[in-house]
Amino acid sequence: MRITILTVGTWGDIVPLMALGLGLQKAGHQVQLATHGFFNSQIVSRGLAHYPMAGNPQEINRSEFGQVLLGSGENPLTFIRQYGQIAQQLLQQLLADSWEACQGTEAIVVVPFTFWGYDIAEKLGVPFYLAALLPLHACRDFPIPTMPAMGGWPWESLYNQLSYPLIRLSFWQLLRGPINQWRQSTLNLPPLSPCQEPLTRMERVPFLYAYSRAIVPRPIGRHNCT
Repeated sequence: MRITILTVGTWGDIVPLMALGLGLQKAGHQVQLATHGFFNSQIVSRGLAHYPMAGNPQEINRSEFGQVLLGSGENPLTFIRQYGQIAQQLLQQLLADSWEACQGTEAIVVVPFTFWGYDIAEKLGVPFYLAALLPLHACRDFPIPTMPAMGGWPWESLYNQLSYPLIRLSFWQLLRGPINQWRQSTLNLPPLSPCQEPLTRMERVPFLYAYSRAIVPRPIGRHNCT
């Protein structure tokens, strides 16, 4: 099977997906990792095919937007605003690169920050999987990683659970416009509503979580999480 893995970010974000790709390749599949061209030599030297996409994470981190993003700490509003501004600068080219990378593929694997791979899979009619390095499903015990913990707060459990859909919806509102324009102009698919954030649409998608169940248990009711 020809598999394309779409991912963006720093080297620490890329390595786990590269390991997944090498494992799939060892199992007999034909795999390419589509990510920033900056990482070409590191990926190819390890024996994995690479499709170069836009963006240089080092330049982004050194930029004014990147510095504010790195220093946002537990301020979710700052993180969302800065991430949105960075993403919008690259999004048009990343979408075009992702679409080209997936031509001829038979399955697509993405990370949360390349969620538009789901739209591509919808258009191509191929299987789709999401690989995540951090918890994405609502949990009573801790909030989504971009939100601060509220230990000891009387409504802590409710706050933790609500943090997941609220943050996901906030990200979606920032990127919904360009994503819908691309869906219509390139994929010939209908636009999505403000409530159709990516993970809600992926309710039946198999999730690959990159950590042990001994650290974070499988989400309740999610039988398609591995």
